[in-house]
Amino acid sequence: MTKLPRLTVTALRTLRLSQRMQSQAQVGERMGITAAAVSRMESSSTMQVQALLHYIEALGGECEIVVRFPDREFSLQLKKKKEG
Repeated sequence: MTKLPRLTVTALRTLRLSQRMQSQAQVGERMGITAAAVSRMESSSTMQVQALLHYIEALGGECEIVVRFPDREFSLQLKKKKEG
């Protein structure tokens, strides 16, 4: 499991509110989970990358991870694996 810095995890609530989704129930409905599960995600200090991606997509966004080294930078575009 990937451990995210606490500030990043707390920012999930800020992201939700910035997308005019006032309730955890709205996000949970889009994700197919309960509001309580969304609450646990937003307050957790650990999260799997797949769960973070699902949360961001439920808000209508896309997820990108930027990896920086002293001499170069990589951008990783994350997308859910298509079912089927």
